[in-house]
Amino acid sequence: KMISQVGINREEFDLCMNDPDTLEKINQSSQAVAKDDIQGTPAFFVNGKKIRYYSEKLLVLQKIYEHLKRGE
Repeated sequence: KMISQVGINREEFDLCMNDPDTLEKINQSSQAVAKDDIQGTPAFFVNGKKIRYYSEKLLVLQKIYEHLKRGE
């Protein structure tokens, strides 16, 4: 139902979802999520280390992002 609501061609979607390359990418993503204990989004990693959502490091990253977004 959602596919038709957003205007996606159902036949093309099914072909894509049943393509072995697509299925392999989905499986790789699923394995990475399980390995890294990702339980939802957003999930943040810096240098391969998971940052908890309310960590001070995340607040620093947020400030850096805000400055970059403003072009400072």
